[in-house]
Amino acid sequence: DLSYTLGRRILLFGALPRAWDMEFKLHARYRTIVEGKCVNGRLVYLNVEPEERRKDVVILGDSCVSTFIEESGV
Repeated sequence: DLSYTLGRRILLFGALPRAWDMEFKLHARYRTIVEGKCVNGRLVYLNVEPEERRKDVVILGDSCVSTFIEESGV
């Protein structure tokens, strides 16, 4: 699965193959929308609306996001 919820937290990329290229738009609890894009195994875009829910997004596992986290401080 691409995402799970645990209370108010949104857990992303729990079972996503590292090499996938994709765009996604997820509707989560509390009227939250999470959008992103992975290209060549890297997360190049991540947007969370409303912005105050961004703190609740947790990136899991060894997936396309590892470089994005280091570069952006997510």
